[in-house]
Amino acid sequence: MTTAFSCYHHDNTTTTQRVNIMIVEKSFPIKTEFSPLQDTTPFAGVLPFLKILSDGKILHRLPGERLRSQGWLDGQMVLAVMLLNLLGFDHVSDIDRLEDDRVLCRIVGKVEPHLFGRRRCTLDGRHRGGRKRTFPSPRSIRDWLERCHDGAAGKRRVRGEAWIPPPSVALKRLHRINRAMIHRQVKRKNLTHLTIDIDATIIPSGKRECLSTYRAANGTVPFEKGYQPLMGYCPEPGMIVTNGLNIHQYC
Repeated sequence: MTTAFSCYHHDNTTTTQRVNIMIVEKSFPIKTEFSPLQDTTPFAGVLPFLKILSDGKILHRLPGERLRSQGWLDGQMVLAVMLLNLLGFDHVSDIDRLEDDRVLCRIVGKVEPHLFGRRRCTLDGRHRGGRKRTFPSPRSIRDWLERCHDGAAGKRRVRGEAWIPPPSVALKRLHRINRAMIHRQVKRKNLTHLTIDIDATIIPSGKRECLSTYRAANGTVPFEKGYQPLMGYCPEPGMIVTNGLNIHQYC
């Protein structure tokens, strides 16, 4: 007796493949046949997320976009970072793995006008020499994130005191984007009351620039270094509505 069936396989390093498996009773090894498919993607789970963004017009006309007539929209950058986090990637360079998925790129390409409230020709025309990618390149994302960082702010740190550096101009613009997205979600759900859960958690890290935590100072966790973000979570819209990063040095 012979049993045959098909399934889909993806190992995070190769393209998705259809696996035709034929099992013959009392015979080994199992015969497998691999045939690449061009119309499948392991990232199809983002479709409901894209629909939420599109229906709520969450990425439409974000603050500051009118200041630049060329290059990637802030909404496109926000979408790229969101997808990296949603799909469990750890590095900005992983955006190339999404770019290599032609099916995902076709899906995002078709819904972009609805996601960002711009016509296709307008989105493509923002790039000199024509647009060659669906998602921003790793370098473009790093440059966009780096504009939010003010390296000089850390020099005003006072030894022995917890301190939050003032936000840079670019970071304030990112805050405005976050507020706009939160406001649209609250308005979309017709919420009149919100609960904000404030939590500060130490995240140990071995990075060279990390400073000692208060647990290292009081001897609870000797020599511990890390970050202590302050998060404000709102359960009604299911969003993080505010956050801050304590820069501290206790030793």
